[in-house]
Amino acid sequence: MMQIDPRRSVTCCFWLLLATITVIVPTFGARHGRGPALFIELVPSTDGCAIFLIATVLGGGGTPTDIICEQNCRPMGCNVSSCTALLTGFPPGSSLVEGTVSVTISLSPTQTLESDPLSFRRFLVPTSDASPIVSPDNYLEMMIREHSLPADAYVIVMSTGIAPGPVALGHQLVGQPYSVRVSGTTITSTKPMLLKLFYTDTTLGSVDPHTLGILQWDPVSREWDDLDGTLDDWIEHSVSTTTDRFTVYALMGTTRWRDGFNDLSGLSERRHTDVLLPSGKLILDGSVLTGTATSQVIIPTTSIYEWEQVTYARTVPTGTSLTIDVLSADGIPLLSDVTSGASLDSVDPTAHPSLKLRATLSTDDLLTSPSLDEWAITWQPGSGSVYLPMVLKQQNKAALCDLLSRIPRRDER
Repeated sequence: MMQIDPRRSVTCCFWLLLATITVIVPTFGARHGRGPALFIELVPSTDGCAIFLIATVLGGGGTPTDIICEQNCRPMGCNVSSCTALLTGFPPGSSLVEGTVSVTISLSPTQTLESDPLSFRRFLVPTSDASPIVSPDNYLEMMIREHSLPADAYVIVMSTGIAPGPVALGHQLVGQPYSVRVSGTTITSTKPMLLKLFYTDTTLGSVDPHTLGILQWDPVSREWDDLDGTLDDWIEHSVSTTTDRFTVYALMGTTRWRDGFNDLSGLSERRHTDVLLPSGKLILDGSVLTGTATSQVIIPTTSIYEWEQVTYARTVPTGTSLTIDVLSADGIPLLSDVTSGASLDSVDPTAHPSLKLRATLSTDDLLTSPSLDEWAITWQPGSGSVYLPMVLKQQNKAALCDLLSRIPRRDER
């Protein structure tokens, strides 16, 4: 459905006889490149002697008919979208096994599809002990707590190279997705597992760390579920969260900027305020009765259609106050003393493609301070454009101007 914003208008130029109209059409996911690709997952056998390989063709391109893999690999057959094989010769009982796998899928007598070499690690997880699971490139860590699994089991972690499904509009993949699978029929743990994904300046690219979240793949709905996560941008360069599922995980830039005050990286200015670590709270520094703190400039790294809302969590003891203002990028107040959950619909993203937040803290007693636990801003991402050529006639000028006044400008994408 085309998105209309009656608050905006476009100046009509009637002297043109040939015009190009930009129509904003939402796109609900990125494609897997221009052609078909192979998504590979590995599942360990219960006895530890073998590994099941599932190769799924993504992006169309034909029906797989055969699978070819390396030594000690036994093809098991293909269906309309995937092929399976059994990798054998693994030592049961070993605490750690490492390897690399790549496969070739036949789509027709003349067309084949080959995966990149993918590294994996297989761990033996005793049910009575906590076990750390680490990916071959060390960008994923998962701590499986004791008695989280019904019995001793094998767990495989690997980078999959590509995502198993489209990334939501406005999201950006940071690094690679990772598959974590356990032997048997277990798909969930009985206790929450601590999951941590790491990034570097190279994998981060232009993505703001404060927009990062951990997303997990739901194979039933074939969608990504946002687990959010706690950011450590100063020391580890990581995002951590808890989960109880064995599935595919990915670190992504999202349509949300959030600061939980685990460090000072999200602040551009502080006056008589401090961050209380490790609890992650913004408080007065104890020497004055009033102080302020201003966020860094919040810049969506993908196109934005509309600012959505501002949220925050605060603690305000008796005799204290804490207010939040929304500022332009150059510090001009746009909204003052907003409530948590307040709409930002009145803020024009064309005039203000980036924003700041400002907190003002005050107290009547130097021994008592209000605290800000976190604050966040969300936005609705822009969408793709379809260009429709149109020949203008004199009698169509009024109708065209009316149409143009009801659709966003090209620079609002």
